[in-house]
Amino acid sequence: MKALLSIKEIFASLVNTFVFDGTPKVKPEQIVFLTMQGKIHRNGMFRYFDRDTLALVVDEERRPWFLIGFENQTGIDPDMDIRNLTYDATTWHWMMMKIRQTRKKIRCAKKSGREIHLEPDDLSYRIPCVTIVLHYGKKEWKPRTLAQSMPQNDCENLKRLSADYKINVENIAFLTAEVLGYLHGDFRAIARYLQAQRLGTEADFFVGDPDMKIMYWETLEVLKAFSADRIVESVLDSLIQSEKTEPTKGGVVMAGAFEQYMNTVLEEKMEKEKKAWLLEKQRWDKEKRNRDEEIGEAVSTFVILAQRLMLEEGLSAQEACDRLLLKGKLREKIMKFLFH
Repeated sequence: MKALLSIKEIFASLVNTFVFDGTPKVKPEQIVFLTMQGKIHRNGMFRYFDRDTLALVVDEERRPWFLIGFENQTGIDPDMDIRNLTYDATTWHWMMMKIRQTRKKIRCAKKSGREIHLEPDDLSYRIPCVTIVLHYGKKEWKPRTLAQSMPQNDCENLKRLSADYKINVENIAFLTAEVLGYLHGDFRAIARYLQAQRLGTEADFFVGDPDMKIMYWETLEVLKAFSADRIVESVLDSLIQSEKTEPTKGGVVMAGAFEQYMNTVLEEKMEKEKKAWLLEKQRWDKEKRNRDEEIGEAVSTFVILAQRLMLEEGLSAQEACDRLLLKGKLREKIMKFLFH
């Protein structure tokens, strides 16, 4: 999912959907991805962490506008409020550091008479900082505030003085049709697939929509990760390999890809069954030849024994066969040789 959200077109779509209610205020070229590392104390140890996806959004004149990060969660983490506090604190600390560095850069440039050249992430003033949790689970996220996670705190004075903190959560499997319409087609496909899984209607998901197109192989990897169907995983894995090598112009039409794959699988299955049948037939033919050879040898042996009885003891053909206890078809075959 990190790889998919690192595509500017996808990231901008998420920003426009969840920050600006579907209004296309942010374009992909306004996204400047940042790498930011922080430190958190968990399980008795300090651990370094990286934000899932964090970006500086600049305005149309390339001036810093706001910072926004998306955190991916497949399940509900009861400590997410504290984690987000840490993420935001790390971002604010980074912002303060950048402002100090930028101001120093400007002072040095002015002092030396050099032209001042600022990069988009050279901040000289504070800007808003937003973190949104993208939750992909089948249950809606609760609680959403620090206060809600402390129901035992019934003291009004403490409630009034304690700092609360709200986490912004988007339950992807519960998005309305209107919100889905704002999303980029690739992320919309993921959201609809998760919704279908939640409702138990994912069986015909990929073949039921002839207009569904996937533009990025990273999306196929996300869909594969969320799938629990062996056939779906096989189709997606095949598509991932081909799209990495040679992307399909205009995107992969999922219904057509699945239909083609299933036809190929059916043909391969029929060819496999045909080969298995031919091998089995060869085995049967060989066994039949062996049986015929064994029967031929048995007939020859009994004919010789019967003829010896007829010569040495003067028995008729019938009497010789009786003496040898021959019956049925074997007796008939031997009798033909004795009469000749």
